[in-house]
Amino acid sequence: MSANRWVTIRLVVTSVSPGYKKLRINGSFNSKRREVHVPAEIDAPGLGDLIEVRGVVRKGEYGFILDASDWKLCCVDEHDIFQFLRKQRTNQIQGLGSQKLNKLEMHFNRDPHRFLDALVCSDSTELEGIIGKSLADRLIKFWQSYKTEKELILALMQLGLSFKSAHSALTVFGESSVKRIEDDPFELVPIVGFDASDEIAKSLKLPMNDRRRISALSNEILLNYQEQTASSLMHRDKFVEQAEFYQVDGELALSIGIETKAIIFDSGYITNPAFYEMETSIRQFLTKINASRSIRFHDYEIAQNLNMFKTMNRIALTQEQELSIHSTLNNNVSCITGGAGVGKTEVISAINWIYKSLTGFNVIGAALSGIAVDRIIEATGGSEAYTLAKLRYGVSNGDIQVRPHTLLIIDESSMLGVQELYYISKLGLDNLKLVFVGDPNQLSAVGYGKFFEQAISYFPTAKLTKVFRAESEEITNAANAVLAGCKPAPNKHVEIIKPTVDDIANYALINEAMVLCPTNATASKINRRIQRLRVKSSFSIFTVLGHQIYSNDRLLFTKNNPKVGILNGHFGIFLKHDTEGIHLKMERIGSITLSYDDFVNSGAQLGYAVTGHKSQGAGFDIVVVVCENSSVCTKRWLYTAFTRARKKIAFAELGDFQLALNKPDMPRMTQRLVPLVE
Repeated sequence: MSANRWVTIRLVVTSVSPGYKKLRINGSFNSKRREVHVPAEIDAPGLGDLIEVRGVVRKGEYGFILDASDWKLCCVDEHDIFQFLRKQRTNQIQGLGSQKLNKLEMHFNRDPHRFLDALVCSDSTELEGIIGKSLADRLIKFWQSYKTEKELILALMQLGLSFKSAHSALTVFGESSVKRIEDDPFELVPIVGFDASDEIAKSLKLPMNDRRRISALSNEILLNYQEQTASSLMHRDKFVEQAEFYQVDGELALSIGIETKAIIFDSGYITNPAFYEMETSIRQFLTKINASRSIRFHDYEIAQNLNMFKTMNRIALTQEQELSIHSTLNNNVSCITGGAGVGKTEVISAINWIYKSLTGFNVIGAALSGIAVDRIIEATGGSEAYTLAKLRYGVSNGDIQVRPHTLLIIDESSMLGVQELYYISKLGLDNLKLVFVGDPNQLSAVGYGKFFEQAISYFPTAKLTKVFRAESEEITNAANAVLAGCKPAPNKHVEIIKPTVDDIANYALINEAMVLCPTNATASKINRRIQRLRVKSSFSIFTVLGHQIYSNDRLLFTKNNPKVGILNGHFGIFLKHDTEGIHLKMERIGSITLSYDDFVNSGAQLGYAVTGHKSQGAGFDIVVVVCENSSVCTKRWLYTAFTRARKKIAFAELGDFQLALNKPDMPRMTQRLVPLVE
């Protein structure tokens, strides 16, 4: 190859490495190593696939690189078969070493097409004579399986599917994939979405008013509405209006949707059967827990143990906090509400100690984020506490035991979506006490619904108001001003900084502040800027998935990896990378060394700036709140961000602050999630 010219090459893929902007594909052909770069959003080919690529050659650090916009899957023919098999033999065809492959190539050298015929015919005598019957059978079985799979994938791609979607369809539907999609392209909706399925249906000349299309469209309208409003209930008039947007008669769509059970219609509202099942399951679960017989205590028993707890821990509790403890211990399901820093964690600690002291039964804490879980563990002196994801999988697998009379405390409950609560309702838990703890003014669920608001309006609820966390009254006043819909006035604890990425990054670096952003895009931009300001060297000491990491970079981990003790929301400092692994100093668990795979599987990313959702449950001395023109940046988001600060707040208006304060909340309409009123 020579640089700066267009070429078309073939290669058998040996490795694929995703990067920040590029997908790197390595392979070989005719004993020549080849490297191709395509845009990161392009589907990755499978290992061992034969692909064709056209692009521009350039000289790289270790050889020539072909920059291309895409790649094309190829059928292996008589010209490619031996090159192809040389890259398959080690993992796919056990026993087909170089020596035996060379024998095959020499035997069929003059007529490789005859070799392909031998691989697909029922008579394997000729192959057996060269490499033996057992290996010949394995080779034929591999080739026929591979050929069938690739032919189906190519046929699916001709229907309009991407390579990745074609693989998914083949996994779901098997060898009948093409026929099933031609019969009903809307079976693809769970894989590629309605719009892509609709395009395939149009290419197959399916009529706009086909019942299959209308049934799928009915469900699509509800899913879109749920994404836009965080609601599962849609008024029939709105549904009819949306159906007509897709050029379908609204009343016909309603009728067919009900008939095919794609939707459920009741009292003027429409919902999805999956939403209906989840919400009904939650209501039945809470009704059962609330009505079950449980241990109750005399007030003097609670008071005696409460005094012992305060004496042992040398703390004072407010009357509000003591009343919340009484309420929790004497109700099957109860709630505790209050803003940031009002002592909810201390109340959880007291409830844990007193319940165990009075009954001997277990107390388990749970929350969505790892930060909140760590806080529960610290407050309760090491009691059981899990992220909701770990609790779900642990109970399902039998690794976590939730015995009768366990008291389950769920912190940060304002973020509990219907999906998370549904998973809890299906764990088969019985005879519990449930406590939901949270701030109804903070961020709502990432999913849909507003369970916590329903819960505090139905179950006994204790409200905490006295603030302990914030070291200055000005921070509390600023957060309350946001809640009241006003822009906070600057003072020595609340300041305004220039609304540029450079100014935000400089301020955060100098003051060791945490930057909270509404969107991942803005957080990523500020993270990279802070890193560039901090690091004088132009060479990173470590690169992971295309991202450069330098010594002493602050990292946020976004995935639970219990094997190494890392939870979603943990922060750490990158120290170095050597033959032993990746060395980190974690804020919660101290110094650890991870393998590359564990590091990647823990979701490591730069942690100078994070989104508000990722900061939920955390507290930082100094916080920079970034306001921007985004649907995420609302009064609720700003209030949550302000309440993360302990000592000082700075805010930067990349977007209109007042506009953000005036944005209405999503309606979040669902069925009743709490027990029906008697």
